[in-house]
Amino acid sequence: MQQLDFMELDLKIWDTLILVADGRGDGLCAYVWIGRSDGGIEKTTETPAGHSIGNLYSRCNFMLGLIPLEHEYKIMGLSAYNKVIMI
Repeated sequence: MQQLDFMELDLKIWDTLILVADGRGDGLCAYVWIGRSDGGIEKTTETPAGHSIGNLYSRCNFMLGLIPLEHEYKIMGLSAYNKVIMI
């Protein structure tokens, strides 16, 4: 399936970096693949679910007094109210 998706992108003139970040259903949370110009795909590395950036995000929410894996949307929603200051 992943190879088919890469083949449809029409990026086969270059080698392409493919980063996949998802939950922890298979015990892994991220993969890095190289899509080769000949159409092949090579997995270069994977990240175990225990080292997910989502764990850091949940811990920060907990430290803010929010319930991890339940109130993350509150922090994401606040980002829209950020005042941009150019330095």
